[in-house]
Amino acid sequence: MKTTMKTAMFAMGAAAMMMSAPAMAGGSSGGSSGGSSGGNCSACDRDGLISALNNLDAEISQLDLLENISDIYIVDTADVLRGGLLNNLIFNNLLNLNILKINLLQSVLSDFTLIDFDGTLIDVGDILSNNDVDVSDVVAVDVQDDDSVIIWHK
Repeated sequence: MKTTMKTAMFAMGAAAMMMSAPAMAGGSSGGSSGGSSGGNCSACDRDGLISALNNLDAEISQLDLLENISDIYIVDTADVLRGGLLNNLIFNNLLNLNILKINLLQSVLSDFTLIDFDGTLIDVGDILSNNDVDVSDVVAVDVQDDDSVIIWHK
């Protein structure tokens, strides 16, 4: 019992340290991707998810300022967390800390339209629906420097 308690306390302490340290955007491991184009998404990894959750206010603002979108990646958080205990503790703590921001993001995305480089209107709700993702499952968004958007869902 004491070992389990120590392990849980260590994991919670590590999660607190991870949340207090600034996470690096755009991980280098090449992570999984799953979006409208099926292209490679280098920031679709655990570090990208944690960074997006830590910077949710800024990401929502960047989404509002985005004029032309180059690509959209729809990424399942389970694909990048891979069931690790520490990863899931960090993720769940970040979800709890950011629940109001996540609700705001979901509200924004529910009727959000983007314009791609061809001038075509893109309804984010339709893209989510076409990928079997409900807007209420979206937990984070990450606007990249190349005007691509990563939408993280659970």
